[in-house]
Amino acid sequence: MQQALLPFYTTKATGSGIGLTLCRDIIEAHGGDLLLQNEQGGLRVTLTLPTRHSGF
Repeated sequence: MQQALLPFYTTKATGSGIGLTLCRDIIEAHGGDLLLQNEQGGLRVTLTLPTRHSGF
């Protein structure tokens, strides 16, 4: 899990390792947060984004 957000890190033979890193950058650019948690059988990824009130 410590390496899950390293750019180009992957455990898959055909993976590029850019997915979670790119997601984190986009989410944080919009004021959100990406949380990683070890779960039995895998990794839980939770994202939060702020609500936007458009005033309409």
